[in-house]
Amino acid sequence: MTEPPSRSDQPVQAAVATTTQGPPAGAGGGSDLVPGTLVGEYRIEQELGRGGMGTVYAARHPVIGKRVAIKVLAGHLCNDPALVRRFVDEARAVNKIGHPNIIDIFAFGQLGEADRLRHYFVMEYLDGETLAARLARSPPVPDGELCRLLVQTADALEAAHRERIVHRDLKPENLWIAQPRHGDSFIKVLDFGIAKLLELTDGRSVTGAGTVIGTPHFMAPEQCLGQSVDHRADIYAFGVVLYQAFARKLPFDGRTFAEIVAQKVTVSPQRPSALRALPGALDDLIVACLEKDPANRPQSAAEVGRRLAGALSQTASLEPPRRSRRVLVALTVVGAVIALSAVLTSRRVNQGAAVVPARTTAPVPELPPPAIAPPKPETAPVTAPAPTPTTSERRPPGRAGSPKRETSSGQTPTPSRVDERGLVKENPFAQ
Repeated sequence: MTEPPSRSDQPVQAAVATTTQGPPAGAGGGSDLVPGTLVGEYRIEQELGRGGMGTVYAARHPVIGKRVAIKVLAGHLCNDPALVRRFVDEARAVNKIGHPNIIDIFAFGQLGEADRLRHYFVMEYLDGETLAARLARSPPVPDGELCRLLVQTADALEAAHRERIVHRDLKPENLWIAQPRHGDSFIKVLDFGIAKLLELTDGRSVTGAGTVIGTPHFMAPEQCLGQSVDHRADIYAFGVVLYQAFARKLPFDGRTFAEIVAQKVTVSPQRPSALRALPGALDDLIVACLEKDPANRPQSAAEVGRRLAGALSQTASLEPPRRSRRVLVALTVVGAVIALSAVLTSRRVNQGAAVVPARTTAPVPELPPPAIAPPKPETAPVTAPAPTPTTSERRPPGRAGSPKRETSSGQTPTPSRVDERGLVKENPFAQ
């Protein structure tokens, strides 16, 4: 679970926290803490990693279940007052900056006996991985996502530099890509363990000229030579991070520290665009950050962030993400199939071939034609002999032309008054 980014503008209080009952610190592994060990209010679950200053453990609050990361100073360093002071200053620097893209430290304490005293601090726990781990995996990180995360890094550096704090060990291993359960990934800058506070209230300096501390591949030339450094050393290191992220290799490489330093001081790096297609603005920015003279580099992390954000608008010309390429290929294939089908259909029509449209529904049965009555044959009217009216059915007197009906005595009917053409011989309306 990812704890939400939090901020604290209060300085770290060097309050001492002691462990309660549980497996003794270092049981089963020398100075290592085994699962179940209580450190302050939190119970150790597992080791997350270790570096030059100490070891980081995952721990959980036994009551509310809040998960945290606990960094414990290495046992062999606890007797060196300068290193202990640097460890404490890391927590102090982080809280002095108070930026959401810098890891939050919210507790500090000590554990163990007086002769085995261990210093630790508690910081937020974040799911995710380092930028170094992400760059080493396939597929490559999309350039648009890289720009977004590295713009956040530049913003965090600017916040540190405004507080007169120089990180001095910026590298992909110290950039954590947090993956929250909701929302987009974001950057957390880690490990201010060798940060130099340029101004301290007591007037002291953490390191002086002649001290070389950092990771050789990412150190500025003046830092490699042990000269005094300022915030522009972080600008150089950020340029190396950009070079590795976008060109996918380091600008200088060597088997020894001396070889790397010699290249940094005497050789200009190959432009990243010679290794991979990049927008011109991004290519120029990376080269500018890697200038040997600090005066020729961008003079602030804010400037780097602005130029990097501007290059973000040009990333459409870069290689598209793998998922987008798959969609593009699928659409291209579908379009080609449709076009080929249209061409074949057109040829069949032009050649007189019958094109039978595909049925999309069940055929409608044909109904038989309606029955038509045959015409009646045209024949001459048949004249039937008129029956002889009876006496009771005779017309009253004065109705001339009335047909004679057969009488009840069975007399034969009178001859028909219709001629051979079927016409009445007499006018039935004559008076």
